[in-house]
Amino acid sequence: MTPAIILLAQLQGTASTELCDASAQSCAAGPTATATLTAQGRLFCPVPLNATAAANHIEANATETSQSKCAKRTREAIEAGGKKLDIPKPTVPGSSSASAKDYGPSLEKAGFEPVANSSTYDPSAPVSNPIYQPQQGDVVVIQPYSGGTPHGHMQMYDGKKWTSDFTQRGFYPGSGYRQNRPPFVIYRDPHSQR
Repeated sequence: MTPAIILLAQLQGTASTELCDASAQSCAAGPTATATLTAQGRLFCPVPLNATAAANHIEANATETSQSKCAKRTREAIEAGGKKLDIPKPTVPGSSSASAKDYGPSLEKAGFEPVANSSTYDPSAPVSNPIYQPQQGDVVVIQPYSGGTPHGHMQMYDGKKWTSDFTQRGFYPGSGYRQNRPPFVIYRDPHSQR
């Protein structure tokens, strides 16, 4: 068996390091992690999210009320958990900042996978819902609704509650979201460490 080697791979412009066994095409990220070859012929292994570090970071930086920095605070928590996220280009006219609503592709590029969405999961259902059970490190991207912020919302489950730039009362960050129930996607890193 070839000894494990550390590779620095470029996957679509995002640097990721992970311990890989080149002969077995497996990763230290776990038994379900699969090493893949990049376009440059380098072996790439996903870096698992340290969900506890991410949750601790988002909790430590949350305030009592929204500061309109949900995407930034959630991205910073993911990065504190060891994953690098690309910042999407601004899409809201007149805004120079990235929108929470546009982070889905960045999450998927970083190895997160969609596990539920507004068509398959009702956040007002009992916690024992068999379709989706929140896990520490899960991230939600919520689309905007008419009359609300055009940037949408992004949040993380810290193991007990949903948090963004503030400590939320529930899944939805405010009454406008609860009333309008805009589309959302819940993402999870399948290799995350808790």
